Amino acid sequence: MSDPRMSSAVSLYKRPVLKEDEIPPDWMALLSLIFGIVGTMAKYKLGAWLSLLCAISSLANIRPKEADTKQIICSCSFAVMSITTNYVAKKASKES
Repeated sequence: MSDPRMSSAVSLYKRPVLKEDEIPPDWMALLSLIFGIVGTMAKYKLGAWLSLLCAISSLANIRPKEADTKQIICSCSFAVMSITTNYVAKKASKES
């Protein structure tokens, strides 16, 4: 329902068109990279899981026009790599 007092003052919202250089950064993807590096290098399991959560959140909230495939692949691969190094590498080192 709209306000009937000033129907002439109502204007539709138009999203501004952004150029490729003006696309805002994806902060969740950046956090995913940072947590993935921390989880891989420092062997922190919490960093690895936070990396995976940030990567999933970034993928869920991305717009098709703003999708940067390199950034998506990089953040997802760091998330998966940090989890595998924390869990699989520890089992392999215990067995030897």
